Amino acid sequence: MPNPNFHIIGAPKCGTDTIANWLKSHRSIHLIDARGDQGREDPRAAPGGAEMIGMISPWALSSAEAILEVVEASPDARFIVCLRNPIDMAWALHSDALASAREPIADFSEAWEAGAARRDCPDCSPASLDGPIDYAGTCALGSQLIQLTAFVDPHQIHLVFLDDILTAPQSVWSDLQTFLEIDEEGRSDFPLEERLVPYRRQGIEARLEALMKFAPARALLQKVPSLGAKRAINGFDRRRKTLREMPADLRRKVCDQLSDDIGLISALSGRDLAHWLC
Repeated sequence: MPNPNFHIIGAPKCGTDTIANWLKSHRSIHLIDARGDQGREDPRAAPGGAEMIGMISPWALSSAEAILEVVEASPDARFIVCLRNPIDMAWALHSDALASAREPIADFSEAWEAGAARRDCPDCSPASLDGPIDYAGTCALGSQLIQLTAFVDPHQIHLVFLDDILTAPQSVWSDLQTFLEIDEEGRSDFPLEERLVPYRRQGIEARLEALMKFAPARALLQKVPSLGAKRAINGFDRRRKTLREMPADLRRKVCDQLSDDIGLISALSGRDLAHWLC
């Protein structure tokens, strides 16, 4: 099989699957998923009939070794990098890792602090796609972009912001077609990953959340024998946690550590990202 013409190299929880699904539907593109044991060709079409062959490997951006391997195999390849506020990315990564039993620490703050010990661990990400995550390192998107430009000409790099995927998908799609030099398609449907759609509590769940602000009500509801009720009260619905807001104190803590990195993203992209800061 020919080497890929383009790579979607990150970042995880930043809309990479959404972009991959949009590109898969284009008649000129054949996309390969390189993630772990999911690494396989898209059976939709034979590579010989595609003008562009792409590969999606969302964790590659955080690994200099992975980038170097890609560049050595495909020096003229183009690189699509999906980005979001790294503070929100960290929260989403932790929630997803909890749901998949990849993360052994349920408390986000403790898991964040554990990152320093995981940094050189061969069984932790990005070295292992199944191990615990160094959240600070994985979410240092600005530093990773600097690293990428050390190996790749900036003209071969296209940045896609999750903010734009959610608010201006038509513009994102048009820019992608221009970057990859593929025929324009007059599509108007831009489906999103389910977890990118904001979750809103409704009905009794919303009322329970309001009651939790009052200690006496919380103590009373903790006695409810229903396991489902206890999960709702204690916030054990991990799938939905990805879409809930990070507590303000945690957000400030993570923001303090990632603010310089957000400044790098702003400088490299030419976008004002002040609204990402606390």
